Amino acid sequence: GQGFQAELKRCAGATIRPGAARNHRGDSALTGYILKRLVSAIPVLFGLSVIVFLIMALIPGDPATAILGSYATPENVERINRQLGLDKTLLEQYGIWISNLLQGDFGRSYILNRPVLDEIIDRFGATLILSGTALVLCSILGLLAGIVSAVRQFGWVDRAVTFVVLIGISIPSFFLGLLLILFFAVQWRLLPASGMYAAYGGGHRRHRPADPGFHAGSAAPGLCAHRAGQGTE
Repeated sequence: GQGFQAELKRCAGATIRPGAARNHRGDSALTGYILKRLVSAIPVLFGLSVIVFLIMALIPGDPATAILGSYATPENVERINRQLGLDKTLLEQYGIWISNLLQGDFGRSYILNRPVLDEIIDRFGATLILSGTALVLCSILGLLAGIVSAVRQFGWVDRAVTFVVLIGISIPSFFLGLLLILFFAVQWRLLPASGMYAAYGGGHRRHRPADPGFHAGSAAPGLCAHRAGQGTE
């Protein structure tokens, strides 16, 4: 009896171990792939930060003079440059900038006189509504287009869907968006040309509860038409 039970356990272990080993290898491969992608993103982000910083640094003009305006005396310009660290080398300025950025300090807008991060947060809601609306529309239309093309493969419906999808992918989204605004907002007056909220209403931004979704419909079709073809792939 004991020998039979031992043999049974050995066989069960031999049967289970290969599957467990395969699952373990699969998990390890997935973890390794994720880590590899995360590590490979570091030099890309670093390169982008360098490019953005150099572009801003090489823009013609003096930030201190722009901030001070009519008060831009040599003494005031020197003082502002010293306060902002603009009197340091580009390498030192980049070090200060990237250090503040990693700590969540995006700087301060001297035009609006408030932190840049607050401006980003204020506009994040509009971006989320626009992107979400476009994502839902292009997912639905892309899925339907893919199903129709698969069911009516090589037929005139398939060719028509493929033609429309190719046009949507080939035309730049900003140009397609302008065309859609021209027709839907200017010619047919079905949607507003721009703006998250209505401009009227005594200065109150949320004049109508339906404003966010209504205004998002003006730009969402442009993103949708440009990306819907990805759902058919």
